Amino acid sequence: MRAFEPLMGRRPRRTRRTGIAAASTKVLGVPVHAALPLQRHNPSLVLAMSVAVLGAFVFFVATATLGSLALLVALSLLLVVVTATNRRQVLAFTSQGHVALSASLRGRPQAPIGPVPRRLPLPEPSGLGQPIQVGDTRWWVDRSAFERLRHARALLEADREDDGGEGEDHGRQDGDAVEVALDHRRAGRRRSESPAEHLGESATPPAVQEDEHDQAE
Repeated sequence: MRAFEPLMGRRPRRTRRTGIAAASTKVLGVPVHAALPLQRHNPSLVLAMSVAVLGAFVFFVATATLGSLALLVALSLLLVVVTATNRRQVLAFTSQGHVALSASLRGRPQAPIGPVPRRLPLPEPSGLGQPIQVGDTRWWVDRSAFERLRHARALLEADREDDGGEGEDHGRQDGDAVEVALDHRRAGRRRSESPAEHLGESATPPAVQEDEHDQAE
């Protein structure tokens, strides 16, 4: 029995699941301060379909007729179609811009799609879900993500107060996160710009700076 104790004591390793913000940070390569999961279908539709399937199942158990069975099968197939077509996205909010990410059916971020407006209007959390217009497509925030929605709203509000009247640079900043993400995904590629260049300023060699200083004197 003792010979098997080392094997019995071993437990399978559990893969550590990171949060959606940490997963978005890993995809983009820049810190994500807030991540908001979105779904394609109205949460009310998904809930209504689930309740309908449950009702059909109860009806089939109570009657045990071919008609109730056919109804149960039809509603179940429809629910499967709704679930399979309920595409997901993640809105990642960073200091360099806000980015839409594609996601799996479970909502895990996969790849950057493109920038979203920096002043994207976010709705007040209420009801079963709230719509968000991203480009030409309407997406939905499920009730389970309302806490993340509140966090994103607070972040955007603070961002507006900090920006003040600096609206001219928003378009340029919105594209930075996507460029960083694409560069980050290229194998073996490193960013070689200096701190001054990272802030959008041209780095001046020390020799040129000294020459300009001498001319000023």
